[in-house]
Amino acid sequence: MGGWMHRIHADASTQPNSVTARLTGFDSALDNNKDECPYAFKTTDGPSFPGFTINSNPQMISFVIAKRNPIQFSVDLQYSSMPEIGTDGFINTPGWNGCTKPNNGGIQVFRTQNDLPDDTYIFLDTEEFNVTIDVVPNFDAKHKLVVQDRNDPIPVVFTGTQEQRHDFSYAKNVAVMFQNMRGDQGFLLRYSSALIAKTTAMSPTPESSTAPSSSSTSPSPTTPTTSSGFRAADTFAGSMISALLLSLFL
Repeated sequence: MGGWMHRIHADASTQPNSVTARLTGFDSALDNNKDECPYAFKTTDGPSFPGFTINSNPQMISFVIAKRNPIQFSVDLQYSSMPEIGTDGFINTPGWNGCTKPNNGGIQVFRTQNDLPDDTYIFLDTEEFNVTIDVVPNFDAKHKLVVQDRNDPIPVVFTGTQEQRHDFSYAKNVAVMFQNMRGDQGFLLRYSSALIAKTTAMSPTPESSTAPSSSSTSPSPTTPTTSSGFRAADTFAGSMISALLLSLFL
């Protein structure tokens, strides 16, 4: 793809397909390749192709397309160091692909004089996401990768040479920072995310109040009355009038 940072877009399609990308030539683009090149990006395999837009800064990138169904690709120079946190993608130190050297070990590096040894990427969004990052590092004791969720004062530090994973919850502002990446020092960071659905609190249902109905002073035609005008079914203080009280009015 050349030395310029660029953006690669693939249109979504209703036809099934999937794509896997590695930062190398096609001779090492397949799974189980001889140079042990890790994949940088892959889409899910489903009944339709989701499409993608990724930022890319390597000298070379190869895509393996799983099916014969066509995919429309396009490339522009709208590279951004502030990728959207809600889209899957990858970050790598310039010229670093994670592939081993065929003969003498170590990691392949193809840097140019325009590649920066220091840089910061910021994932920014107004929505909150659960974000998973996988880091394939190659660091000696003097080098590291720092990733920090702005809502957490304690950064996550990646060192060593073993692949590592970390999950960020409710993230919407994450910074990826590295310094002095020279020689074969570098990393490949893959990220994926899931939008956190907002929950709407249910408002309490107002209690309905029923005004007490006024009682009629006229006797009910179905209720027997005494000669004093009291009905046998009248109540007093919430209790039925007793037979003794009733007899006093007879």
